[in-house]
Amino acid sequence: MPGRPGEAAGIGQVSPPRQTSPSIAVQQHAHDGLLLRRVGRRLLPLLLVLYVVAFLDRVNIATAALTMNADLQLSASTYGLVSGSFFLGYVAFQVPANWVFHRVGIRRWLAVLLVAWGLFAAAPAFVDSAGALIITRIGLGVAEAGFYPAVVCYLGRWFPPAARARALAVFLLAIPIANIVGMPLSSLLVAHGGLGGFAGWRVMFIAEGLPAAVLALGALRGLADSPEHASWLTAAEKAALARHLVPETAGRGSSFAAALTDRRMFALAAINAGFYFGQFGVQFFLPLILKTLYPRASITMIGGLGAACFTAAGLAMLAWSRHSDRRAERTIHLAVPALAGAVVMGGAVACGSPLLLALGVAGTTVCVLAAIPVLCSITTACWSGAAAAGGIAAVNSIASIASGLGPYVTGFVTDATGGYNTALLLIAAALACTGLGALALGRRASPTRASPNATDPAAGACMDVNVGGSIRTWRR
Repeated sequence: MPGRPGEAAGIGQVSPPRQTSPSIAVQQHAHDGLLLRRVGRRLLPLLLVLYVVAFLDRVNIATAALTMNADLQLSASTYGLVSGSFFLGYVAFQVPANWVFHRVGIRRWLAVLLVAWGLFAAAPAFVDSAGALIITRIGLGVAEAGFYPAVVCYLGRWFPPAARARALAVFLLAIPIANIVGMPLSSLLVAHGGLGGFAGWRVMFIAEGLPAAVLALGALRGLADSPEHASWLTAAEKAALARHLVPETAGRGSSFAAALTDRRMFALAAINAGFYFGQFGVQFFLPLILKTLYPRASITMIGGLGAACFTAAGLAMLAWSRHSDRRAERTIHLAVPALAGAVVMGGAVACGSPLLLALGVAGTTVCVLAAIPVLCSITTACWSGAAAAGGIAAVNSIASIASGLGPYVTGFVTDATGGYNTALLLIAAALACTGLGALALGRRASPTRASPNATDPAAGACMDVNVGGSIRTWRR
């Protein structure tokens, strides 16, 4: 029966903390399911749209590179430096930006960020050198730094751990959607969007950058800073949400500064770094890799191939996060995609076939993105309150160093070796180390018996819940 200690509840099926009769428990489960679905319908579509715009503005330079590199005379290593320079600003400002979010709330903070990153996203349309392009990319990184960790922390205030991986998966669908929609759109603008001598890639940056500033009004009107501030929830509904979030936060530190020195933060940052190195090392070069493998393909066709890859990735994200929540397990669901991505990439390079290499790059992208919601759900389960704002930002900030290194290393090694194979093997090695590291951290977890309130996969700490009933807690 749902609600037994150590047993996972599905999304919208969160067990009440006290013992009740079977009929009352069933009614409570049904009510909680409707409530969480209502919260999801209210918050997730807007947050999804905002992240689609953010991620598109971050990665559309990959499509622009098909003609921009020649116009600005950028080598592969210089392009890797330009694309990765986004993460200089992103890394430096995530922790202070999330501190501001914790102080002022998500509505006003996102509105400011949206206007700033819309302007910086459009700015590359007016540059004529690699140096100026780097400045605009750093500015975009600063403007976007506060968005992702703030939203991940924000969703932790609304969804209990048993429902969180799937809620995060819906939000993180923005990554494949931004590419499914963005790559064909960007390709069309780059190939056919030139206006009066203004190159297509320049038009692309303006057309895809400015909508962020317009969406600032949507953030102000469509979001509530917390369940307590939601005018669309009744008092009983607010109490129901609070009841299921209290067991998770009980007994956990609430200091912003304390999370910055927590050993779990560094462990999670290392795991995140491995995934980010693989994700962005491939993503910023995906159109260029496909163009190298199929030189006769048009820019529009390259965009379509990329969209197909990210369609598969989006489906994998939903299916894998759902499976993780249903099995109430995190470590294996984190390690398997990393190891699978390493095997797929390494095998594709070893075979040497252009078709298999293209499939290998696509398959690795699918594997990496499938693991991201699971990884986020582990991170949100480690801290609460102010500590969550600090811990989540610190994890993402440190890991984002690898996000910047990924494209730079890919470009540098490609220039040095004259091809992509060695760079792709380095990415495969990084993913293999990440998967093994996740398994090692999971094995170090200490078994404890489930408490009556520990009905969620991450209840009370950053942990795995075995279906048999024991809870393995990530050690502090």
